[in-house]
Amino acid sequence: MELLPEAVKNPIKSTSKDNKLENGVIPMLASVLISVAIVMTQGLQILMTLFTGVYPCYKSILAIEDKLDDDGKKGWLAYWCISAVA
Repeated sequence: MELLPEAVKNPIKSTSKDNKLENGVIPMLASVLISVAIVMTQGLQILMTLFTGVYPCYKSILAIEDKLDDDGKKGWLAYWCISAVA
């Protein structure tokens, strides 16, 4: 709470004191609520990015580094070609 300006810090401290809460509980609750709201609204977008971009990229790098597996390289090359067209 040291980083917060006094205009924000004082109401948080007085609310915490009035409700017999420890310092930092209200900012923690606010950050949890904001995080939940982001996940609820953007959660599907985050999952789709992971499954359609990050994981195939990781598997493509593994296929390129593997000297013996040409079928894996062709499969991931096909994925990226189809993904680029779509």
